[in-house]
Amino acid sequence: MIKEDNVLYTLEGYLFLDTYYIPLKAKEEKIIDIMLKRFNEIFSEEYKKRAEEIDMSINDIITIASLIEKEAANDKERSRISGVIYNRLKKGMPLQIDAFSEQNRKMKNGINIA
Repeated sequence: MIKEDNVLYTLEGYLFLDTYYIPLKAKEEKIIDIMLKRFNEIFSEEYKKRAEEIDMSINDIITIASLIEKEAANDKERSRISGVIYNRLKKGMPLQIDAFSEQNRKMKNGINIA
């Protein structure tokens, strides 16, 4: 995970959803460590290299992935929504998607629900 000052939810997108076997008395920090380790196993060097190729940070990629997840109603829509987002970013256009508008509103109002 990369710390950036302008990030509202520092762990959003980095806590990989999976099935975990966690000791009953595990503390929050241990659970977070387990989930971050799994993220690092899945987010391979290939993904990191691709992010670099398109001149984006890992945090940029994770943020976009989170927006896609929030915007898509099903698996079939993810590819189309991803294409729209990346094309708009490439052209310097506003994203104009509900997930971005909601996240942007929360940041402007100083709301932190993480």
